[in-house]
Amino acid sequence: TPDTSSPEQLKKAYSDVAQKVPSFRDNHGYVSINLLPNEDYRQQALQKTAEAVSLLLDSGANYSDIAILVRSNDIIQLIAEFFANELPDVKIVSDEAFRLDSSVSVNIIVNAMLWLTHPDNILAKAYIAKAYQTYVLEKSEQETNKLLATAEGIDSALPCALIDKRNDLLTMPIFELAEQIYTLFNIGNIKGEDAYLYAFYDALTDFIANNTADIDSFVEEWNDSIAAKTIQASAIDGIRIITIHQSKGLEFEHVVIPFCDWTLEKGNTIWCTPQVEPYNELPLIPVDFSASQMKGTIYEFDYNEEHLQNCVDNLNLLYVAFTRAASSLFVIAQRGTPSSRSYIVEQAITDIKLEGSSLDGDPSDKKAELLFSYGELEIVETKAKKKSDNIFTPEVENMNVDMATFSNKVEFKQSNKSRDFVADDDENTDDDDRKQMSYIKTGKILHYLFSTINTTDDIDTSLAQLEMDGLIEESDTNIKRLRDMLHKRFSNRQVADWFSSRWTLFNECTILDYDAATDTVREHRPDRVMKDEKTGEVVIVDFKFGSPRPEYVEQVNRYKALTQNMGYPNVKGYLWFVYSNRIEEV
Repeated sequence: TPDTSSPEQLKKAYSDVAQKVPSFRDNHGYVSINLLPNEDYRQQALQKTAEAVSLLLDSGANYSDIAILVRSNDIIQLIAEFFANELPDVKIVSDEAFRLDSSVSVNIIVNAMLWLTHPDNILAKAYIAKAYQTYVLEKSEQETNKLLATAEGIDSALPCALIDKRNDLLTMPIFELAEQIYTLFNIGNIKGEDAYLYAFYDALTDFIANNTADIDSFVEEWNDSIAAKTIQASAIDGIRIITIHQSKGLEFEHVVIPFCDWTLEKGNTIWCTPQVEPYNELPLIPVDFSASQMKGTIYEFDYNEEHLQNCVDNLNLLYVAFTRAASSLFVIAQRGTPSSRSYIVEQAITDIKLEGSSLDGDPSDKKAELLFSYGELEIVETKAKKKSDNIFTPEVENMNVDMATFSNKVEFKQSNKSRDFVADDDENTDDDDRKQMSYIKTGKILHYLFSTINTTDDIDTSLAQLEMDGLIEESDTNIKRLRDMLHKRFSNRQVADWFSSRWTLFNECTILDYDAATDTVREHRPDRVMKDEKTGEVVIVDFKFGSPRPEYVEQVNRYKALTQNMGYPNVKGYLWFVYSNRIEEV
């Protein structure tokens, strides 16, 4: 026996629920509920939606104050296409409506790629030829090309360069190929599709980063998923089309709800616990949810429970949709049947007795159109948003950024790090000077290398990075010679100690020295400063790659004095002449 307690519980739960209007609310607003007969319903519903939007705009409503709420995403695409054809001047905004495969520009690029690898694909070839003729060429060029295409075949309707360069295009990386197709077809002449192209190139970049970047793989991925990606248009000033679920928590001055007649119960599988032998020996059984199949069976109780939950969910969904409107609500639906959401709407409007409401049409005639209205349509000017003082919520201003592409020849560029170590050789430089320059270059490279080595374990890693930065090749030495020389120098016991892990290292740190006599601040940068945390000893080492000079000693003595003035009494200084592997304590 079906349990009747659940409906009673539901009735009790809603018994004290009422929509109360705050006293400060103005007594104004407008509700229009239009129920249409079955004949040619879809086209009529779209037309009524357009009429409601046109009425609001003609009355002075702003685009951003209007929202069209729907039950599912497939309806969004339907409405967006209708408005694009019937009311092209009306701006429609929806993340779901603007799929990449609705862009002519993007479709030209993808179909051109497909035709390049599959020249026997007549559909792809015909599409790019027609799109090129229709959307890219001027009217005068279209007529000329139509005559040529008739006389000489479809190839004459395509850009000549596409045919001539086909083999070259197939050798290009896929991203550069997309840019080349953009240029060959003059896709920049197609206006209003820049956002689609930006989104397409982003998707192409993501694909290249995660997949084998060949044309066929990309076209397959395009058909599977990329084509359904949408451009983000939520910031554009226009009429919003969103699902009812997405509208939760939002408010709009004017709401239009077309196709408010969705099916209450869709076929799915529910899990039932049978109570009758021998089926009760199974803990759960999957059953197709259907009134015709479950009523009158041992699963009728399960059906009633699921049916009740569906009613509650759909009622709550309808409540969410209706309460998004602040000033006016337009509902467009089909004359109801018990399995449709509009059934309860039709029952309600025939029973409502409100002062100022009206119902046109005969409810008993199922082929008649019903129009319920209440209140008066008033367009209230929306207040401008107050500028926020929060620096993390700045005002955002939309800008139109046109797509453009430029030809670019690949050329070698020297890295900035490499340039620091290399001077251009003059043609008149003699061999001795060239040797001297090579000597200086290698010294610069070694000086930089030592600054990147903390311990002897870092030698090979630092050398590899040096080679990657393009510094080794520009010197007259190679990485093997450098590695051999370094390991030989670091075999010195004292050097090995300097580059051990026992030191706290200050590599090329700047010491600032204030000269009160001249009121200036001077900078000093020793090559390597090390501190033994246990003993407090500080060691300063300067690397030299030339012959000994008196100023080198003065320099290290200055470093020692400055360090001692900073509170380190036990300071030692050294000069390390790397080429000769000579160490002098200062």
